[in-house]
Amino acid sequence: MKIHIGDAVSLSRATNFKLKPDDRQSIIETDQGNIIQDYGHVESGDKMSFSAVFHKSEFLKVWGYFHKRELVTFIDQSGVTWHGMRVCVISYGYNDRFPEYIDCELELWRI
Repeated sequence: MKIHIGDAVSLSRATNFKLKPDDRQSIIETDQGNIIQDYGHVESGDKMSFSAVFHKSEFLKVWGYFHKRELVTFIDQSGVTWHGMRVCVISYGYNDRFPEYIDCELELWRI
């Protein structure tokens, strides 16, 4: 299934998709043992990273969201809808065989 970032639609599914939850717990070592400091899971700090391919016109929409810092709705390849996502373009380049297609690495931050 294709992914949707705002109005932009990818050519195929995302690859290397990873969700990194913002888990705010840590272990504090003391001379009597250990203490867990736990501020919970903060959803607004979750990050998703993946690679995707877009037609140039669709990538320009993604670039616009990144440049203008617009919050968008993201629909992942399993059909789950995520609201209030900020787009971060990590890198992009032209596909070797098809220069009208853009290979990119993205992060989406949950806000």
